[in-house]
Amino acid sequence: MNDYASSGNPDLAASGRAVEMTRFEEHLQVTTRQAPVSVARLQKFIVTEQKTFTVEVRREEVRLTTEPLTDLTLDQVPADQPDEIEIVLHEERISIVRELVPVERVKLTKKTITVHQPVTDTVRKEHIDVLHEPPTGPLTLEAL
Repeated sequence: MNDYASSGNPDLAASGRAVEMTRFEEHLQVTTRQAPVSVARLQKFIVTEQKTFTVEVRREEVRLTTEPLTDLTLDQVPADQPDEIEIVLHEERISIVRELVPVERVKLTKKTITVHQPVTDTVRKEHIDVLHEPPTGPLTLEAL
């Protein structure tokens, strides 16, 4: 016979008290943890580009003009004139000055994005069944 009395607890089976077992099952506890996945850096580098401007420049040129002398203008001519006269001519020259000017501020910030990600795993559960072995011989009052 396979009853509680034959398994070593004759007092429980004979006393008529309930016999009990505890059933267990696995439960999942799903959590998250921080893990580094990448590194972001701000890095400056120089890019060159050609800039073309049109600049208006001026220069002086010599122009020779002659006019005939008349009696009125002869009185205005000085008696002793130099043999040579110099005039300094000027021109504008383009000058380029590079100036480093701040134009924008660039920031690197972090933002947390939350998404819902399904998680699937297998859990085990205990089941308790009643195993009842019917008597092998005829059922009598004494067998109960």
